[in-house]
Amino acid sequence: MKLTDSFGRIHDYVRISLIDKCNLNCIYCNPSNSFVRFKSNRSILTYEELFRLIKILVRDLEVNKIRFTGGEPLIRKDVMKFFEMISSLKNQYDFEIGITTNGTHLLDKLDSLLNFGVERLNISLDTLNKTKFIAITGRDYFDETLT
Repeated sequence: MKLTDSFGRIHDYVRISLIDKCNLNCIYCNPSNSFVRFKSNRSILTYEELFRLIKILVRDLEVNKIRFTGGEPLIRKDVMKFFEMISSLKNQYDFEIGITTNGTHLLDKLDSLLNFGVERLNISLDTLNKTKFIAITGRDYFDETLT
């Protein structure tokens, strides 16, 4: 069985948002006139629920690529334990793990993520100009993002 939408299109790629929060305050995500409401921790899937979902996706629905996003996925509490959990699935089933991140928490986690089977990283970087970066993101994480 394959993951198919209501138009009959087959999907072998799924994007899962691990968290809706972010450590930046980008003007395009949080415009000054918006009333962004974040979900409570109780209303997002637990790591165990996500693990079961991913197992169904890769084992039963032939999904072969999963990208984790946010907000900023690497700020979710115990996120490295989660990637360790799904590495066991990666050893059983052939699928690709990717992460979209702003890069601010990547340096200290990179080696472990690679060991847990993460194959793709998409680092969101809006500009190479530090002044513009701070204006866009509302934070001075320019150097952390580039290292």
